[in-house]
Amino acid sequence: MNRTETEAALNRDRNWLLETFTGLDEERLLSPVTESEHEPGFWWTPKDHFAHLIRGERAFNEILAAFADGAPDPLRAVRPDMGSTGESPLAYVNRGNDEFTKKHRDVPLTELIRLGQETRAQTFALLARLRDDQFELRVPNAPWGDGTVGDLLSHNSGAHARRHWGWIEAGWSQLGRS
Repeated sequence: MNRTETEAALNRDRNWLLETFTGLDEERLLSPVTESEHEPGFWWTPKDHFAHLIRGERAFNEILAAFADGAPDPLRAVRPDMGSTGESPLAYVNRGNDEFTKKHRDVPLTELIRLGQETRAQTFALLARLRDDQFELRVPNAPWGDGTVGDLLSHNSGAHARRHWGWIEAGWSQLGRS
């Protein structure tokens, strides 16, 4: 994706995210819907998924900033402890997801929206700092999408958010709350 496509996707997907989650009533927003991939018995709510998306976007921003600054392995540059305890990278991420979710569980949705705006402002600052030729560069060891800078930037709210929304809808269906 180039600069213009990336910016359009970020704006379009943020609007979809806000309209989708603010359209939920409080009961649906706070109802357990998906079980944690790290801690059995800990259930995420749709609001937890919304909070998680903020964490994901922050992490992508850190990785992409490290890449833009010349880090040869930007994932390790921002998470040097990943794998140091013997856990797999996926287990490391899932543990961090639960920790972030628990920390933000009692934060009102309006405050999460503000935190998301703050994070999106950081995304746009990063977008503005990148050169046009950097959008097609592949980030070393990036397992998301096609691994290019443009795709990773737009992944923040597009594919990632829609994948989580799919899990929420599947959870409602499985739990008989469609």
